[in-house]
Amino acid sequence: MEKKTMDWRWELLPGGILVFLWAYLISAYPGLPERVVTHINGAGQADGFAAKSIFSVGAVLLICTGLYAMIMLLNRLLVGKAKDFRKYVNIPNKDKIPGDKLEDIRLLVMRYLYGINAFVLVLLGYLQVEVIRMSYGYAMGAPWIVWAAIVLPTFGTVYFLAKFNAATDKKP
Repeated sequence: MEKKTMDWRWELLPGGILVFLWAYLISAYPGLPERVVTHINGAGQADGFAAKSIFSVGAVLLICTGLYAMIMLLNRLLVGKAKDFRKYVNIPNKDKIPGDKLEDIRLLVMRYLYGINAFVLVLLGYLQVEVIRMSYGYAMGAPWIVWAAIVLPTFGTVYFLAKFNAATDKKP
């Protein structure tokens, strides 16, 4: 049976977003004030400040880049390249997946991990941009996005489980 994986070109969009975020940080850094925003509360107000440094301004982007690279590599190497990916993922009844459905499930898991990774990248990237904007004195653009970030992954997980159950002929 032919192994199903995601094409590497799927990584171009998130990679482009990372390049944009790094370019934005590098271009904005010289003009930032000596006291910068380091934390934004749930109401979208700055409530943490620090002296300007590449780490105080770019900590979110550093974490975002490392997290993105780690999940992308784990997805590609452990799920995409493994002979039997089931030992690397925690999904219900993974040992009972029929052999003819195994590659469909592999692709579904890879897409789910890609979606989580892209979502985290966009969320943390948005927070990085807002930290820079708020350091310049602007109000937070759309604080509801942070709250939507709590709800949206739930829908993604429900969708994944529904597709997983359909692919394994299990009733939800």
